Amino acid sequence: MDIKARAIGEITQRLAGLELGSEHGFAGFLGSQRNGRGIVFHVTELD
Repeated sequence: MDIKARAIGEITQRLAGLELGSEHGFAGFLGSQRNGRGIVFHVTELD
């Protein structure tokens, strides 16, 4: 399954430093996209 993800604030700096293809644990919540079509995962924590 593919899902869009979004991060806001200081966690974006930590996410930007991750290597593409590496595995990590994330926590957050699901919300609807602005256009109301589909869902987006809001990243709030990185393990």
